[in-house]
Formats: sequence, C-alpha cells, structure tokens
Amino acid sequence: MQKILKFVEKSLLVQDFKIHDFKTGTEFAYIKLEILFKNSSKVYIREFVNATQRKYSFHWIVDTRIEIRWDNSPHHKSIRTYPHHIHVNQNIYPSECSDPVKILHWIESLLTKSEDLAPEDILSEIQKLR
Repeated sequence: MQKILKFVEKSLLVQDFKIHDFKTGTEFAYIKLEILFKNSSKVYIREFVNATQRKYSFHWIVDTRIEIRWDNSPHHKSIRTYPHHIHVNQNIYPSECSDPVKILHWIESLLTKSEDLAPEDILSEIQKLR
C-alpha cells in the first residue's frame, strides 16, 4: 500500500488525492483512496490485505461514457481468471492484473497518449495489462 501512495505523490498526472481511510495492524492493512487525474478522471481504490486474504476494488471513472473496475468479488465464476475480473461499463472480462500500482501506471500511460479515450481504445489496451 505504500507503493500506491508513492505513485500518487510522484505522478505528474495526479492533480489531487484524498485518503479516506488507512489502517494498518500487525496482521492487516486497509486503504481507501480517491485519486483525481489532471484530465478529470478519477480512480477509487479500496484494498484490504491480511495473511489469508486480499480484497480489492480499483474503479476508474474516465468520463460519463467509460467506467472500468478491477475487483475480486467472487461472483463471476465463469470468468477464466476467477475471482479476478474487470468491469468495462456493463461488460465483464478476465483480469490478468490485480496490482494497483501497475494499473495506475497503465492509466497514466493511456492519459499520456491521448486526452480523448474511447471505449474501444481502452479495451484494446487492457489486453496489454498483465
């Protein structure tokens, strides 16, 4: 979770961020964070980790047309990467990546390439995220 905070502090594309909750103990860590990028897109990160489990949700709201969420809620058993999956608007896809820092770098690279992100562009780029 420290890596997430380091990314946010160093990224030139992050306009602002809010830590809504951050707890650590001897056997667990939890973070709830909101990131505002300079293009006005937002990422909401929620992650809980202990010795036996990890629960996460990384929700990127690009604009009114595009929302992407990576999570591991165990409700899409038919997905090849179960329980890890991606929601792109109303569609569900396998997720090869659940590392929040890799996802944030991926978002940053997309934002560097283009101001206007179309759903089909993002879908083709998701395949590269592993």
